[in-house]
Amino acid sequence: LTDGIFDFDSETGLAAFVCLYQSLFMVIDTRTFQTRVFKMLYRIGNGQIAKNVGNGLYTNVSPLTTLHSGASISGNFIFVISRVEAMEKRNSTSEKIVDVYNSHNGTYKGSLYLQSLSSEGALKLVVRKGVLYIIQNRKVSLFLLPD
Repeated sequence: LTDGIFDFDSETGLAAFVCLYQSLFMVIDTRTFQTRVFKMLYRIGNGQIAKNVGNGLYTNVSPLTTLHSGASISGNFIFVISRVEAMEKRNSTSEKIVDVYNSHNGTYKGSLYLQSLSSEGALKLVVRKGVLYIIQNRKVSLFLLPD
């Protein structure tokens, strides 16, 4: 696996690892130590990520593209800040997209399109008590989650 984003839901004991440079995520049940790997909706990769240059050293074949910039897991859902659709389909760097996946079977549930947020500044996801908070700079967007 490559670099990624890790999040933990203390209520369910589920942990999520979302790869930055690959279209996949893992869900780890810390109570049973079961690990499940799922592919994401977008099947975009970065080709060959590393090349052996000798003496046990590796280098990137080409510059890597960050596909995801944030993630949060809560109960049945994983929320992933995705750059893929904005880069490819809409060709917009200012639109922020949060893709939602089922944490138990990896199925894609839908996307939230956040056009009102500035293209500058990091986006952070926080889930607390059935509410998804999307935080950027001094703006906070709230989404009530289904049970």
